[in-house]
Amino acid sequence: MLAAVEHTIKKWIGDGLCVPQEILLLHARSQLQESELGNIDSIADYPLLQPFGKGEGIQVSSIHKAKGLDAKAVIVVGVPQLTEDDGQEYDRYSLFMGASRARQLLAVFTVRGG
Repeated sequence: MLAAVEHTIKKWIGDGLCVPQEILLLHARSQLQESELGNIDSIADYPLLQPFGKGEGIQVSSIHKAKGLDAKAVIVVGVPQLTEDDGQEYDRYSLFMGASRARQLLAVFTVRGG
């Protein structure tokens, strides 16, 4: 999953769609090291910053700590794949909360089996 996220970031920046500071990376776990991305401090050659952190880097937060935040580009990682009748309201809410932070660009990377 890390390679796919890095590819997306590099593509968006390379195509001139956004700059690193306009990207918000949201994960479905309480702590980043517990997410599918693991214990990282940079991604796609950019440091990870707390939301509104100073310097050039990618903002990172858990989905549920991102309430009230928005960004030009949002990448959501670690939400379970959903089916129409799976009944997983919490997972649907998490996906909605993460996706609704995006103003223009959105990428969602799901995990199988919740």
